[in-house]
Amino acid sequence: MRKLLGILLLIALSYTSHAQERPKIGLALSGGGAKSMCHIGVLRELESYGIRPDYITGTSMGAIIGAMYAHGFSPDQIEQMLATVDWEALLNNNIPRYHRSYLDRKSEDRYTFSLSVDSNGIGLPDALNSGQYVLSTLSYLFQEVHDDTLFTDFQIPFTCVGTDLETGEMIVFDHGDLPAILRASSAFPSIFSPYEINGRLLVDGGVRNNIPIELLKDRGMDFIIASDAQATLYQREELNDMVTILEQVGSFPNMTYFEEQKKYADIIIHPPLESFNIVSYEFTDSIILLGALETQKYKEILLPLGASTPLPPMRPPFPKDSLYISSIYITGNEETSERFIKSTLGIDENSPAETEDLRAGIEKLYGSNFYEHVDYRLHRNSSGGHDLQVILHEKDSNQEVHLGVHYDDDFKIGVLFNLTVRNALLKNSKFSFDAVLSENPRGELSYIFERGFIPALGLKVDFHQFDSRVYADRNPITEYTYTDFSTEVFIHSTLWDVYTIGGGVRLENIDISEPILRSEIQESNATYLNYFGFIEFDSFNRTYKPNSGFSLEGEIKLISEQVDFSTYLEPTSVVHLSYDQAYKFSDRWGARTRALGAATLGPDAPFPYSIFLGSMGENYTQHIFPFIGYRYMELFGRNALTLRADLWYEAFDNHFFTVHANVGKLEATINDLFSSDVLLDGYGLSYGYNSAIGPLELFITKSTNHSELFTYVRLGFWF
Repeated sequence: MRKLLGILLLIALSYTSHAQERPKIGLALSGGGAKSMCHIGVLRELESYGIRPDYITGTSMGAIIGAMYAHGFSPDQIEQMLATVDWEALLNNNIPRYHRSYLDRKSEDRYTFSLSVDSNGIGLPDALNSGQYVLSTLSYLFQEVHDDTLFTDFQIPFTCVGTDLETGEMIVFDHGDLPAILRASSAFPSIFSPYEINGRLLVDGGVRNNIPIELLKDRGMDFIIASDAQATLYQREELNDMVTILEQVGSFPNMTYFEEQKKYADIIIHPPLESFNIVSYEFTDSIILLGALETQKYKEILLPLGASTPLPPMRPPFPKDSLYISSIYITGNEETSERFIKSTLGIDENSPAETEDLRAGIEKLYGSNFYEHVDYRLHRNSSGGHDLQVILHEKDSNQEVHLGVHYDDDFKIGVLFNLTVRNALLKNSKFSFDAVLSENPRGELSYIFERGFIPALGLKVDFHQFDSRVYADRNPITEYTYTDFSTEVFIHSTLWDVYTIGGGVRLENIDISEPILRSEIQESNATYLNYFGFIEFDSFNRTYKPNSGFSLEGEIKLISEQVDFSTYLEPTSVVHLSYDQAYKFSDRWGARTRALGAATLGPDAPFPYSIFLGSMGENYTQHIFPFIGYRYMELFGRNALTLRADLWYEAFDNHFFTVHANVGKLEATINDLFSSDVLLDGYGLSYGYNSAIGPLELFITKSTNHSELFTYVRLGFWF
């Protein structure tokens, strides 16, 4: 009946004088996450009929697409720009690993579960995702509308809605800070955290009104088109995953309201999207096509509403590749210093800046872990440049509790408890306490200042204990317990959040006790005063099976045994340097190569400072390095040189099959490393699964130098 009335209306319009204005057309775009991408197909089809709406309203993802179109982007341009968004990163709030704080990058992947701590105790997060990636993306897309803007002044007038989390009231936005408003309008409860605007805590507009049709009637539209990506309610057998259940729960509140609003729409375009959910962004092309195909069903009604002449071109305000930054001012920083913020941001005043560098700087600030959100605004000034406003939302709590779990055949199962306190006593500081409960316990306490390039002070206390063996001709001849307790003070400097360089002094007590006494290794308890310098670089894109970036790690250590705090034995030095490179051959194939050199300079180092090779673990203490084909610490000596290559294939998402091979030498002198014919080797196969609690990897390894076949199991990230 509604379609028939529409046709009759259009017949009447066709006899009206051409001088008479066509009816004002309004377009309402619903929320729906990935399913809302169908609006692009709807807009493209409407334009082919000569229709450009006179007013647009939207909710959630519909608000984002509507704002882009109202702001001047064509449907093709919207599709192209949204295709550049990393939707997986957006949904998981992942910023590039190399934009995290260097110190946090080395520790965060160890944790299985994290909670904040405040005056009320340990608290659960308010959502799975703080929405930082969403906010950063919106600030980039709407680079030129960062001032308090009237949305009715866009090339097409625009309005969107959010929901007040406290009262349930629908909040209508037709002016304000567009990126922030769109962030609030798309804050799907439980997935994205609420967002505060003007003192109101807001969530997704779809909670109250997922397709704001009535607003178009209130604004005087004569003919209203609704593009509806909402899901019909799922059946019981379809409610089998968290995303679908959340979508179902989110649909209940607005279903009745939608039924009331439908009477204001002349056409409701509802593509068949039952096969998709709110996170089906990998099917964007199909969803857009379904939007266009569904719109074509209304072609005979819509064509007479179109312009008789070609639509005038829009003026898309593409984000600029570079900007001139006249000044930088910061708001919201109470616990972190302006010097730290500007150093981390890496943007200079009174100079040009690449937009990508600005976005990277914002991500690095967020990656420092001092802030709940980091945003920016660009305000055009009278000189033609831009004043950059950095908007910080510091975390309500600076204390976090982390838990992790790990198993490997060297150290067995371990449970990690971590307490992290930021800005403890002094600004830009990080206090961290680790305790690993295990049959091979270990722990660490550190207090470090983060000042970027500017050298900063650090204090660290370490404890390790584990059982090991000494081998001769591949046979174990001694078992012993190694206990290491050290305290160090150091200075370090971080460059671009990928390099760190520094040095310090370490007082270390090492105890070796032997349950089985043999003459080769004597019981000992000795204290050493060591001086060290280090350099580290890490640009891997991910911790497990990286396919881009490299790491560099080097240390030189001057070792001096101390007797009775008055006598020092002749010192010796141990130096090591490792280089680790990742490669990507295709989406499924990748590789990693590693080179290591370690040398003793001077007299023989005490036994604990020998160079050890063996096993397939990582993050070993002292100068203990993995080497496939041999047992943990099976090989030891003064000097070592190793090369390793891993070639992996991702057969299914997160399922990896890897071929491993390494060769090496372990000799008494550096010259022997290059002249000796004795070559160590090892090779193996592994299957790995990147699980929710960290990688599970199963190895089978061997060496041509012996007949034994080794297996090895590890679960979780190393700590």
